[in-house]
Amino acid sequence: MKGARGTTPPSTYKASITVVEGWRIEGMLMIGGRDAAAKAEATAKAIISKVNKLLTERKIEPIKRYNIELLGAEHSAFSVYITFSIQ
Repeated sequence: MKGARGTTPPSTYKASITVVEGWRIEGMLMIGGRDAAAKAEATAKAIISKVNKLLTERKIEPIKRYNIELLGAEHSAFSVYITFSIQ
C-alpha cells in the first residue's frame, strides 16, 4: 500500500466497514412462533420490497442483489433469525 494517510488504529474498534461498490446494508431479526421460517422469509422479502418502493419514489435505482439466510430453521419451528445483506 502506498500513500495511505490517517492515524494509528485504536486499541479497540466499535465498527469495521468495507464498501465494495455502492451501499451495503445488513440486518438481523428474530421471528418466533409457529411457522417461524415461512414468516421470517416473508418478512425479509417485505423489507426488501418496501425499501425498493421507497427508492423508486425517490428516483433511485432499486435493489438488484440481496441474500436472505434463515438461521436455526432446521432446528426449531418456534424461533428463527433472519440475516439479510443488500448490495
